[in-house]
Amino acid sequence: MSAVKQSAAALLSSRRFPYVAATLAVVLCLPALSFGFFADDYMHRAMFLQPVELSGMFGHPFPDMFTLADGDPERMHRFVDKGLYPWLTLPELKFRFMRTVAVVTHWIDYALWPNSPALMHVHNLLWFGALVVAVAFYYRRMIGPGITAGLAALIFAIDDAHAWPAAWIANRNEMIALLLGVLVMTCHDRSRQSANRPAALAASVLFAVALFTKESAISICGYLFAYAIFLDKSTAAKRILSLAPYAAITVLWRAYYVYAGYGSFGSQEYVDPVAAPVQFARALIERTPILLQGLWGLPPSDLYSIGPSVAKPYVFATGVIGIVVVAALLTPLLRRDPLARFFAVGMLLAIVPIVAAGPQDRLLMFATLGSSGLLAQLLVAVHKRELFDSPTRRTHRCARGMYYAFIAIHLVLAPILLPGTIYAVDEAGNSIMDISVKGIPTGPEVQDKTIVLTNFANYPAATYLYIVRGLSGAPTPAHVRSLAPPLMYPVPIWLTRTDERTIVAEPDGGYPWSLFRDADHPLAAGQRIELTGMTVEVLALSEEGWPARVAYHFDKPLEDPSLLWFRIEGVELPPTVGETIYTTPFGVSNEARAPGPLSP
Repeated sequence: MSAVKQSAAALLSSRRFPYVAATLAVVLCLPALSFGFFADDYMHRAMFLQPVELSGMFGHPFPDMFTLADGDPERMHRFVDKGLYPWLTLPELKFRFMRTVAVVTHWIDYALWPNSPALMHVHNLLWFGALVVAVAFYYRRMIGPGITAGLAALIFAIDDAHAWPAAWIANRNEMIALLLGVLVMTCHDRSRQSANRPAALAASVLFAVALFTKESAISICGYLFAYAIFLDKSTAAKRILSLAPYAAITVLWRAYYVYAGYGSFGSQEYVDPVAAPVQFARALIERTPILLQGLWGLPPSDLYSIGPSVAKPYVFATGVIGIVVVAALLTPLLRRDPLARFFAVGMLLAIVPIVAAGPQDRLLMFATLGSSGLLAQLLVAVHKRELFDSPTRRTHRCARGMYYAFIAIHLVLAPILLPGTIYAVDEAGNSIMDISVKGIPTGPEVQDKTIVLTNFANYPAATYLYIVRGLSGAPTPAHVRSLAPPLMYPVPIWLTRTDERTIVAEPDGGYPWSLFRDADHPLAAGQRIELTGMTVEVLALSEEGWPARVAYHFDKPLEDPSLLWFRIEGVELPPTVGETIYTTPFGVSNEARAPGPLSP
């Protein structure tokens, strides 16, 4: 056993280990090669290929590739009327992001292999491998050659939170931004250690390029600030001056960002920290424990975003408890080691920009740079019994228990979950596309018709129905009308036909609108939304203020040939007048069921 430990220690300490770690990371992510296109990838394809069938629907990838909504009410109304966005979307909604450098990499894809998603995924994995190499050498520089630096690189390389950026073509920007960020910090450290002016200039230029790759690159400032506080040995004035170029670049970048019309507005999930500081502060308090829990333990933070609202307080509470426990375990290490304080503060500050979006593990990449280094230091200290000066038996047992828990999560489960997550998302994505695209006839019978969906799993189904069919040249409907709430999971819905042209829907839990409108722009009972051939009327609200019962008034009888009714199994609807149908995630029952408590 000692021979195995010695070999492992020698490997972790070797100068070639960064390449070993990168190879391992890429191998674990090989399931991505069969991942294909997913979600936003289809919209990006439409922008680059500009098929005639989708003419005028999407802008050019320069500068609109990462624009999901531009804040134009008239344009949004056209999208909602078509069915690309749910009817409850705020007309002024804006998700417009400036990621020019990332767009260039996608332009290369479409210039060289436009019809090969596998090669686009190879492109992704090359970036991921390069990132792991850069991170591993960064740890060697900061921690010093040895087991701790190698262990930090290993933890980073196999972290399952990296599954999405590595496997999703549209999320490539996260890896590129962090790669540039690591280079920024490497150059900054070199410039501070040896007064190297070319390195300082390179750090500033790379920082500017990173900001034009993805907004989360602002997280680099957190690590630079932590470096100035804990690792820079110069005077206070020189430390401040060392940060001045980055501050100036950030101000200029933000000014251009606003001037060019980028940013977010009107969503409770995507919050602009400058435009909506109060809402951002609330999000910071709510989401930080969830993200830290996803960073250090289980479950992944994504479950908070896509799970039922009733479970969120319990997930939040476990996140807070987890933070307290980990903080208590880390306290002795943080007291004695400035490098540990650098990693910890950099990690915490890196989380601040992340809370601008809903909690998702795929956004944690900048934070994992600090947590991986800190966790490696912690594991080595506990293993060597160096964590406490004079530990009691109870304290030592607690530390050892957490030690084994972290090993199980980050060194045993992580390399299983990394490819497993890619495979699971691929299967889920294919399932959604099967339901939304393949489950509806592709022939001319859908041309210029209105497709009515009843128990669809999530809103992108309608969006990608148009895009996928437009990309393939298949006939597309005139409109898509979804009676289901825009959720990432299916819920039961009560459907009651009240007259020849009206159907009333009551989803279990109502129609959450947090992604598509914020609390400052709620829908009201009695509010009506006019669409082509249909008017949506909000009849009642839930306790959370979401529409709980909604009437869909069609301009024609529900049996009119222009309306094509589909649900997951493809069985025809609608119900007869006076009939209530209870649609479940797995089927439809004609039995009389008790509707929600708001029903008359």
